[in-house]
Amino acid sequence: MNREVLRLIDANLNRVTEGLRVVEDVFRYVRNDAPMQQRLKRMRHRISAQADPAPLVSSRDAAGDVGFAAKGSLENRRSSIRDVIRSNMKRAQEGLRVLEELMKIDSPDRAALMKELRYECYQLERDMERAYRPVLGPGLYLILTQPRAGYEALARMAVAEKI
Repeated sequence: MNREVLRLIDANLNRVTEGLRVVEDVFRYVRNDAPMQQRLKRMRHRISAQADPAPLVSSRDAAGDVGFAAKGSLENRRSSIRDVIRSNMKRAQEGLRVLEELMKIDSPDRAALMKELRYECYQLERDMERAYRPVLGPGLYLILTQPRAGYEALARMAVAEKI
């Protein structure tokens, strides 16, 4: 492979593994979810094992990256941990798609693996979203805090009034 393609592979391998590492650390240190953290770690290691780092590092030109200064409007802003997870999962998925296309040049088997990993990444994201779903469904809820009439009486009144 020529240097430009290696550089592109290097950038996207970094994009994917960095994105997965961010999410892995959230599930490790914030969510304390060992099974999800382990799934992310295994995926990250499977992806890292797909390339010899030596030619990739030697093709790297971070100082010459013309896209470094280009910034999106949301690039430096995250509204929550959930947003951090979503952003980094999208980053990993997009990088896997680029790798899938690039691997088609010389390695159709690796291209198929990148596709498989991309779909696995979609499933991981879905599983994470389920973990973050609120326990209660959408609706209006009555919250009882130190009512004058007592909890039972206030609850009966709410039911009678169909609140």
